[in-house]
Amino acid sequence: MIPSPQASGKAPRENRYWKYKTCEACGDVDEGWVCLVCCFSGCSRYKKGHMVEHAEDTDRETEHPVIAISLSDLSVWCFLCDEYVTHPKLEEPFREFHRGKFGKYPSGRLHDVSLDDPKFVVECLPKESSTK
Repeated sequence: MIPSPQASGKAPRENRYWKYKTCEACGDVDEGWVCLVCCFSGCSRYKKGHMVEHAEDTDRETEHPVIAISLSDLSVWCFLCDEYVTHPKLEEPFREFHRGKFGKYPSGRLHDVSLDDPKFVVECLPKESSTK
């Protein structure tokens, strides 16, 4: 059943958390990760490692890093840097997945850092598409 439009006349926002909860390769729902570059949903390295496989394949095929959000704790991991990352450009996807998981937006900002801070690897962020 399709949800009815809200009073404003706009359709409800899609719940990204539930849409991407299941690993596309094996169906696991316990430790999902979502690629913030292409929206592939894969299980963690502690399950069958489908997100790691996706990152390795994507890096070889397209020469861009995979940055993924964990649906368990909403942390963001860069597979190129091999570490957790934070950056203001990650705020919007974090807020959307938080809303999907908990039913509301977070009260504060997770990625409240300066774009000029040298410790953040801006090259790891997905390139903004010039075509829509």
